[in-house]
Amino acid sequence: MPTLLLVIVAILAGIALPAYTKYISETSISVVNSNYKNAVKAVKAEQFRLMRLRERLGDRFKYRSPDYFFGRADNWIPHIIDPNGRKAPGGGPAFIVDKGGTQTGAIGVEVGTGGMGTAYVNLYRPAYAPSGQNDGFTWEMSRITPSGDIIVRH
Repeated sequence: MPTLLLVIVAILAGIALPAYTKYISETSISVVNSNYKNAVKAVKAEQFRLMRLRERLGDRFKYRSPDYFFGRADNWIPHIIDPNGRKAPGGGPAFIVDKGGTQTGAIGVEVGTGGMGTAYVNLYRPAYAPSGQNDGFTWEMSRITPSGDIIVRH
């Protein structure tokens, strides 16, 4: 009887463990994709708001929004992209000033400025797979221009 119970537990473990691992992997990838999509939406909304402000204020806009704020990714992350300080599935912050974290699933943020309070924002979704295998997931980069246009590269 104990041997039969041990065999049943071993069979269940052999089935349940891979299924659980796959579930965790898919959930982690979903979190990365959700963070990426939410960041694109937030940056696009902010770029649209800034464009309307530039139209309204004209030359005075550059004094209200200096390039040292809009031209720095470390200012965009806590104020616009991720004010709640979310975590990446693999640990650490969900957004980093870099091209992304393939080990942790962090979204990379890179900002360039065109002067006069305009900035383009590059967001990098890493090819993140918690199991260590790439499973066909590739990185993606979205550039959100000052006019709110999105240019996507794979």
